[in-house]
Amino acid sequence: MTRLNQIVAVEKGIKSRTFPSSPIKFSGALPAKRVNDLTDRVEKHQQAVKFAREEANNAEITQRKPGEEIFGYLFG
Repeated sequence: MTRLNQIVAVEKGIKSRTFPSSPIKFSGALPAKRVNDLTDRVEKHQQAVKFAREEANNAEITQRKPGEEIFGYLFG
């Protein structure tokens, strides 16, 4: 007679599947021309960012107090 509340552990092996070696091999390497093009683009971008930061740091600004204007309108 089988008990209904009995816990049974069953272990199953994991099946692995190997494929035959493919004649086509893929590589993540990029051609040298593409690497050089990407490097040039990155360097141009870095120069543009440096120039933009220098311009922003040298720009004259007028000090504004937006909180004062808003609260002056609301409570004024």
